[in-house]
Amino acid sequence: MSRYDRQVILPEVGAEGQERLRQSTVAVVGLGGLGSVAAELLCRAGVGKLILVDYDVVELSNLPRQSLYEEKDIGTPKATAAADHLRKINHEVKINKYVDKINRYVGQMNMTTAKLLDGADLVLDCTDNLETRLLINAYAVKRRRPFIFCSAQGTRAMLYVVDPRDRGRACFACIFDRLKPFAQPSQTGVLNTAVHLAATLQAAEALKILLGKPYTTGLISLNAWDLRLDVFSVKKRKGCEVCGEKVSRK
Repeated sequence: MSRYDRQVILPEVGAEGQERLRQSTVAVVGLGGLGSVAAELLCRAGVGKLILVDYDVVELSNLPRQSLYEEKDIGTPKATAAADHLRKINHEVKINKYVDKINRYVGQMNMTTAKLLDGADLVLDCTDNLETRLLINAYAVKRRRPFIFCSAQGTRAMLYVVDPRDRGRACFACIFDRLKPFAQPSQTGVLNTAVHLAATLQAAEALKILLGKPYTTGLISLNAWDLRLDVFSVKKRKGCEVCGEKVSRK
């Protein structure tokens, strides 16, 4: 008997929805402030399997915003530490951890990337650099797999659902391919409440997708300090090198 058989289930989820979550697999790429929080929320929500990907180790400077970790985890790979803590939270969840990174595509689908992410129904991008996000976007579009981009810097954050199953939706490259790489939190500082708020919204959108419910279609922008949240409409770019018309016909 599962822990979810013994409690009141939200009407937005329902018993069938809870079982659907139990049968779902989510890959979380990047297990810093965003990824560790999102992974914990999905673990507690009853997602059946998590794929954790991160090549970095826990550092003392991470602890103010990466609440899944403790001082004893310093020096341990984040994927390993996250898996250990999540199993203590919910022993029913299956966890595959990879102390690895998403690699650049060479010709056809990069085999390392495919090996890490192919089993996922949904990918959460919780990384801190533009190059990796573009790689995940290219993978998601090619595999027609939804992923949720999320980024936090200073007191602000943004997130967007990329859903290649809907050919009319913009992909990440449609919006961000010409931006300079985002600065890392260690370089600019980041408010821990902004990170947690953004990760919470990312996890909420993830649950909607896994449950087959309508998700937020616009680009979500928030400022945790000024208590402001905006949703902006975005359009697919016809000339996008990843999901544009010429690419889609191949």
